[in-house]
Amino acid sequence: MDKSTGEAIKDKDGKVISSFKQLVAHGDDTNVVDVEFKFDATEYQGKDIVVFEELYQGDVLIASHKDIEDEGQTITYPKVSTSAIVQDTQTRTFSPFQKEVVVNDGVYLENLVVGKEYEIKGKLIDKATGEPLLDKDGNEYTDSTKITPKVKDKNSVVLSFTFDGSDMEGKSVVVYEELYFN
Repeated sequence: MDKSTGEAIKDKDGKVISSFKQLVAHGDDTNVVDVEFKFDATEYQGKDIVVFEELYQGDVLIASHKDIEDEGQTITYPKVSTSAIVQDTQTRTFSPFQKEVVVNDGVYLENLVVGKEYEIKGKLIDKATGEPLLDKDGNEYTDSTKITPKVKDKNSVVLSFTFDGSDMEGKSVVVYEELYFN
């Protein structure tokens, strides 16, 4: 369920995302089963999803858990947005003959779990090829940092990349960022 709307999540064909798992009950309290849901969650960045369950015996519904406010059933999908600028010019443009170019990428994070550690990893990509930009030794230009948010939204960090721009005439660089939950 989409927590913000209270509506069921549907796939691209309009079918409600659901999953089914058969359970054979034991005589004690160890009746636990993992139910896996597979779907494209990209449109749910920045939103919370809540899992509802129903338990059937045969065709008869015998129990359900449908609490949209239950934090224990809530999956949080962070939202990441970025804004890269060249340090010297405070624009998105650098001189193609500049030996040392510093790009600072502001990373803005929403819908994080307060008190949990995240790691943001970034790398420079050659826009024309889609491949990582490499230094003369074949190493990627990367940066990373960790954050433990004190608030759910309005978190930000800056990743910084320094590269040789002296042979970059006519090229564009893009910064790719990835967010990891530790």
